Amino acid sequence: MPQSACFTLRRVAEGRSHFARVHVEVASTGSTNTAYHVETVCDPPAGDCLPSWLEAARSGAAVVAKTERLNVRITRVEGTLADTRDDTVWCAAVMATLRGAGLEGTAQVEFKAGRWHAVLPGEKHLGYEGRSAD
Repeated sequence: MPQSACFTLRRVAEGRSHFARVHVEVASTGSTNTAYHVETVCDPPAGDCLPSWLEAARSGAAVVAKTERLNVRITRVEGTLADTRDDTVWCAAVMATLRGAGLEGTAQVEFKAGRWHAVLPGEKHLGYEGRSAD
């Protein structure tokens, strides 16, 4: 049965506010041989939700889904034009997916070199599109 989860990244860094909220449903694929799957099932972007935020959310969820063999449905992405960037959404999606998988507390968010990153176990810093920030 899928687990619903949400993560809100609301922080100030370098004198600027940053905000993104991502809602997901997470389920195990049930096998180490089964490929992971990430999909966006929220209604077409309404209001201030940019298409690039949906892509960033898919990319962030995929980082966790690939290593943990999960099926992830992104059900909602929230942000504001003034405070939300793609890297903020990406990081919120990583954290929401970890929370949905029961792995909350295994990673942290960090603002480094002007961008949001997820710090995964083993001090591995990942940024948007899975690029290493080190």
